[in-house]
Amino acid sequence: EGDDTRDDEGPEGHEDLHMVVPARSASLRGVRAATRRWLAAAGATDEDIIDLAVAIGECCTNVIEHAYGPASGDIDLRLALEPEHGVTVTVRDTGTWRSPRGHNRGRGYTLIRGMCDDVQVSSGEAGTEVVLRRHLGPGPEGSGTGGASAG
Repeated sequence: EGDDTRDDEGPEGHEDLHMVVPARSASLRGVRAATRRWLAAAGATDEDIIDLAVAIGECCTNVIEHAYGPASGDIDLRLALEPEHGVTVTVRDTGTWRSPRGHNRGRGYTLIRGMCDDVQVSSGEAGTEVVLRRHLGPGPEGSGTGGASAG
């Protein structure tokens, strides 16, 4: 269903997780399972795993809902362990932004910011890239409130 590869070794030999999956809701289950396994192996706490799984799921859902429309496309996901026990998540698509359908939408970005220490979004003609960063482990930096308290 998708390409689940591990490449590029990070700190202490922990390899990055790189997945390219179809931008369909059916892909989300495999993304969640793979990211949870990878985060657990990276030493993430249960809270880290839950928060990052929700944030990653929201990013992937945004690709499905906003990037491609009726055309098909892929979600390109990479998780990398950074020095000092942090994780960087990159979610990319090659689509073009489409406005949300329905009412009471648009809360995903706020949710993601509350679960990560840093969130960066860049989009252009080649698609959109979202980069999430979070320190792993107990304490204020790994509490998942870094993004919410920062503004």
